[in-house]
Amino acid sequence: MERNNYIPETGCKKERRTKIEHEKKERKDCELVLSLMRTGVERRFFLQGREPTCPVRGLALGQAGKIWKEVAHPDLLNRHRDLAWQVAHGVLPVRAVMHRRGMSRIAVCPRDGCGYEEPVRHLLWDCEAAQALWKEVCPLLQHLYLHPGITLDCQLVLYGTKGKIKANAWTQAWQVVNCTKEALWKARCLLVLEDKLLKKEQMKRVAWAAVKEYMFRDGRRKGQEVARSRTPIMMGQQVRSEGSCLKTRPALHESIVSNFIGIAFKMYVK
Repeated sequence: MERNNYIPETGCKKERRTKIEHEKKERKDCELVLSLMRTGVERRFFLQGREPTCPVRGLALGQAGKIWKEVAHPDLLNRHRDLAWQVAHGVLPVRAVMHRRGMSRIAVCPRDGCGYEEPVRHLLWDCEAAQALWKEVCPLLQHLYLHPGITLDCQLVLYGTKGKIKANAWTQAWQVVNCTKEALWKARCLLVLEDKLLKKEQMKRVAWAAVKEYMFRDGRRKGQEVARSRTPIMMGQQVRSEGSCLKTRPALHESIVSNFIGIAFKMYVK
């Protein structure tokens, strides 16, 4: 009688074999997608299976596509994209949203003397605290980026409907708008969670801190671009700037000239 020499697989060997089979399957799928892309079938397939654009409350369906592009604007910080996404979907966890989902007992604005329901629009636009902050931000935006005839409205603040504003001016204006919305949201969270009331000047400082992040980030980007176009000697000449980030001397000069928003915003904060 022959002996059975079969040795059962251990857990590690079985997991390793499963992983190898999974990698082979992924490789075959990638090769299939690449072949379809070469033949042009992939484009037709994905266009037919694409999900419909999610509508935005209060806007026409044709405007929704532009709104989602502004929500995912490549020049926004990640946390500002998240905030813009929550605002566009109307799911920012304010009291009205939480009350509708059974997670809050009341839906009234937490600010003393307000008494109105607190949906997303109330927090970022209709509330007296929001209006007081936007009244000071609006002249600054008009002076730096927007045409004097263009005024801030609810749809521009909430969803980024830029209208006829030029692309270059709109990018920086949209950044400042999101910094201001973040300041309003942080002030509201501090009021609800820690019972700390931020005044208008304090909210402006919070917005200014976020604007400085954009300034330092853009300065680093320009420094890298200029460094690539310079000789190795120029690339080696580095100085440490205010943001504790290394920049080349020509890039530092360009960032100071191009980011004159810093000077205006400092005057605005004071």
